[in-house]
Amino acid sequence: MRGPLEFTAAGGYRMTTGAVTIDLKGQHVTGLGGVSGAVPTGTFSADRFDADLDERTVTLSGRARLRMQPGRLRNPAQ
Repeated sequence: MRGPLEFTAAGGYRMTTGAVTIDLKGQHVTGLGGVSGAVPTGTFSADRFDADLDERTVTLSGRARLRMQPGRLRNPAQ
């Protein structure tokens, strides 16, 4: 699929990417062409992501950056 594509999940998780390959049988998603997003404690970006849907894990690679915002879990409105 070509994007931009946005994935969201409960609890403040969000991810936007430009191109995605989805393997439903293998329960695996790969995003190329850059990815950015947010988690409850900050924001992230990378060149690529790999997600294992069975394991519920996302791995960022290629110039991966994570910006943590101290105290954000205690004060989610910030």
